[in-house]
Amino acid sequence: MKTRNPLINQETPESGREASSAYLDRLVEIYKARLTLLIALIVAVVSLTGYAYQNDRADLFFLAAIIPGFGLLIDVFIKREVACPFLYKALLADSGTNDSEAITALFLDFRRANKSKYSNILESNVGEERRRKFRKAYVTRGLWLKAILAVLASGLIMTLGVAHLK
Repeated sequence: MKTRNPLINQETPESGREASSAYLDRLVEIYKARLTLLIALIVAVVSLTGYAYQNDRADLFFLAAIIPGFGLLIDVFIKREVACPFLYKALLADSGTNDSEAITALFLDFRRANKSKYSNILESNVGEERRRKFRKAYVTRGLWLKAILAVLASGLIMTLGVAHLK
């Protein structure tokens, strides 16, 4: 049975491989937009840093150093508010197929797939608590590494600015 799904604005089956595929198609589009935005922020950082270096502008070094942190916040927001619902619904649809290696489970945790913490969250909880735990697990995945990279990038830009303006 197909129903009109407001999350993706198209008709999708209630569960199974077709529903999972529809949600994953939307997720791919979100990831493309996320990647495009992050590349644009990287170009902005490089451009601002170069302009600040050529024109001896400390304020632009500071602005360029803020952008990696801003990019991290945008990335977390996109994962939390935009991508997470699609991934959650895809995992729910895949869980109903009894596939030992469902594509959504592989995407979330390739090494452990259906024995991952995401699959355990689906099995152990229900309703709002399950959604909250899934969102927390998905959003915090890899967050510490991204935060370290953002701090290192900001530190490098500030160091370059201080060294150049001395």
